[in-house]
Amino acid sequence: MLSESRTCDLTLTGGHLCPRLGVMLGPLCEQMLRSVGADLLIMGTGGITETGLSNSNPLVVGSERAMIDVARRVVVVTDPSKFGRQAMVPVAPLEELDVVVSTDGLAAQQRALLESAGVELILA
Repeated sequence: MLSESRTCDLTLTGGHLCPRLGVMLGPLCEQMLRSVGADLLIMGTGGITETGLSNSNPLVVGSERAMIDVARRVVVVTDPSKFGRQAMVPVAPLEELDVVVSTDGLAAQQRALLESAGVELILA
């Protein structure tokens, strides 16, 4: 779709294209991601607990970890159902996050968890 655009330059990471998720994954992708810098990373998550973020796909976790490592600011956008849910593979501790964006339905305990880790909470 973007190959015909006259106004958009596109840089691809390489690696394995996962058609179900529509993302590039794997060691080649992670190597490319670690070779760049980013001012801002906006990402979702499979789960968020007191131990941090987690996801169920190890290849996705590798790419997420690489992006977190090079980003100056990390923003996680998630709904309250992900809180208290531990997915299979750890991604990052809460202290590596800058902001979590969620909805007004977030329980006081979950708000306190983010506050104690020094994570800014934005309720939308």
